[in-house]
Amino acid sequence: MSSIAAAGRQGDDILARVAANTKPANVHSRIYWTQKVPVAAATLRRGALAALGRGVMHPGLQAAILAAGFILSENNEILVPDDSADGASQLVDDYPASDYPGSFRHYDTGGYSYYPSAYAASQAAVERACRPLTSCGFYKIIGRSDSQFWVRVKGKTSTGGTGYRDQKVEYAPSRSPNMPDVSPEGGHRPAEDEDYPALDEHIAPSLLDELVNSQDDIPEWQEAISVLPGPESAVVPTQSQNIAPEIATAVGRRGENIRAQSRGDNPPYSDAGTDGHSAEDQNREDWEQPIPPFPDVDPEWQVETIDSLPSYSIGLGGGSCPGATQIPVPFGGSITLDWQPACNLAGMLRGAVIGVCMILSLYIVLRGN
Repeated sequence: MSSIAAAGRQGDDILARVAANTKPANVHSRIYWTQKVPVAAATLRRGALAALGRGVMHPGLQAAILAAGFILSENNEILVPDDSADGASQLVDDYPASDYPGSFRHYDTGGYSYYPSAYAASQAAVERACRPLTSCGFYKIIGRSDSQFWVRVKGKTSTGGTGYRDQKVEYAPSRSPNMPDVSPEGGHRPAEDEDYPALDEHIAPSLLDELVNSQDDIPEWQEAISVLPGPESAVVPTQSQNIAPEIATAVGRRGENIRAQSRGDNPPYSDAGTDGHSAEDQNREDWEQPIPPFPDVDPEWQVETIDSLPSYSIGLGGGSCPGATQIPVPFGGSITLDWQPACNLAGMLRGAVIGVCMILSLYIVLRGN
């Protein structure tokens, strides 16, 4: 395969436009073809999540996470809404209570509010930060240190734009006597296997290009391809590209069909195409492409000055005037037409006509040079 590129979306699949070629043993040249292969959005999601597990975040996956209403924690963990769990404890699971003995606080209207754990303080900070926004929720933790961290929320502003607000949560060295025992409901929890398919409808074709052209291999895809039966395992890219299993299957089957057809056998895969072009056909198609425009150049004209015009003979001679013509008329008699007056007029105009023609001829010659 020489190239793989996204070609739009079709239902639950992302279309890939693939350019491939094969060299049958009994054919003297390579056979080239292009085809569109549907790749399941779930395949791209699994590949992107596998890369995320190795610390590689692809923008296409991040966009799908946000579109699905999920959030990404600071350590690249995907969190999903959970209305039944203790949201505060899930929000800041990077900050376990055992690491923060004592109480926590954040500044609210009228002063500091105190909470028994970082979890409870974080949830209250989210509620405080979201007050000026709509459709608002926890976005991520920022600015962590031993004594404080910031909770960032994301929501809609009054003008319909996207707004972010931060609230600081601090370690309180002493516990306030009137500190409430707060354990709010709601929040987020780590995503599980059954949560991830919700991302698929938000996966854009751009994620295919990101994964195919990534410098990091996707072992999960390579493993899936290695166990495919038949010619699929022999499909290799001519560039450093990641091949999705669906692409390897479709291209391998089409290549096997072409090889079988070159031997005079029936194609083994009826659902795969068999058309292709030889190397000569490919070269011919390249020749038939539009010629690119030439660069602008400054022409240097060679002009020759003529001092005197040469003499030319047009071979018409002097000519002579025909005699009078007799035209018979009914009931006897005839009419005589005398051409001499017309000949006299032509003789007077002859020089002028020849002169005009010579001037036009000279103009054509000079214009051509």
